[in-house]
Amino acid sequence: MPKSGQPWDQSFLAGHPLFRAFEPFARPLRTPTWPGPDDFTRVCAEFCARSGLELPPLSFRAMEKKSRREKRTSVELERLYDGSITLSGEVPCLRESYHDLLNAIVFCAFPRAKRALHARQFRALKTWLEENGVLGDETSAPRLPGARSREQDALTIFDEGGTVLLFTERAHEKWRGARTRLSLEDFGPDQVLPLLFGHALLEHLVEGQRALRSSGVVMVLPEPKGELLALAGEKDVLELFAYVDARLAERLEDPKEFRLPGADSIFELSSGKVLVGPPKPAWHL
Repeated sequence: MPKSGQPWDQSFLAGHPLFRAFEPFARPLRTPTWPGPDDFTRVCAEFCARSGLELPPLSFRAMEKKSRREKRTSVELERLYDGSITLSGEVPCLRESYHDLLNAIVFCAFPRAKRALHARQFRALKTWLEENGVLGDETSAPRLPGARSREQDALTIFDEGGTVLLFTERAHEKWRGARTRLSLEDFGPDQVLPLLFGHALLEHLVEGQRALRSSGVVMVLPEPKGELLALAGEKDVLELFAYVDARLAERLEDPKEFRLPGADSIFELSSGKVLVGPPKPAWHL
């Protein structure tokens, strides 16, 4: 459960090897006091402008505290979390919360993929509401589904705890042929790069948790794109994220993908080991 009012440490995850790629997006938010929703909005807009993306405006807003006695006569789509993002371009967030700070950083790094994910979550929920006659029904108390669909589960698992595992072509061949778990060191330098997409996963790192596993989406970078895995400078980092973000958004928009919970691979954060996933075609970029 996301927390608010947390003590601020502007050096959060600085120097952590699994956060290194995100440093360009985090740096503008390492302010002396807690950055707020307006800061998240500004930084995300700046990175979109730098990349030349023409995306609908996105803003972050502090979540309003609701009384437990507050009653609504109908389900308002724009007030649901995914509805607010998809319909209004507003990301609700808590103040002084690492969970939502890291979510904002992931939005900066993956602007297209995050929008695609929440749009799909919203469509799945809206379909459920329509099929069950909840929308527009003022004769009974509004209710949301008590459990997520399998598609929603798959999307939520990736949103909160997913990792994009980037392989060079040579490293991917080695991984697919392995009969045991391989660590990142087994591939050699700059051959495999895990990008932690899940903001809850990043939050666990802030909290010092190490015994973590993540559902991995495997992507194979063709030459010469594989050279970007070295993260030689900020220009390379931004080029890599822009490239991966576009392809990941395509995958999230594909109704055949993320229909059920699953993973191309499992990534163990504590050991840096990449577990071989189920036999399926590689997803090449």
